Amino acid sequence: MTPEWLAKEAGRRLRRLIEIRRELHRHPELSMQEYETEDSPKGPGIFGGAGIPTIPVGLPVGVLAEIEGGGHGPTIALRADLDALLVKEETGQP
Repeated sequence: MTPEWLAKEAGRRLRRLIEIRRELHRHPELSMQEYETEDSPKGPGIFGGAGIPTIPVGLPVGVLAEIEGGGHGPTIALRADLDALLVKEETGQP
């Protein structure tokens, strides 16, 4: 994977990535209530919707997604939280 390849792939998927971000912001879910966000038994999730296989972790929410590369080289692991923070909107926007 080269920086050029990564930039090309990100650009190719940009529209879908923007859609995912907007969807997450439209429907925020608090911690341990991320049933629509994650690939849990109770929700469709964003990984499965993108065709990324997931592995159940044995918790009510939470997911492990595995993306295999096509070549040899280093392996990386990423961790992310997708829960919303309970805040009051002060801009007047929904």
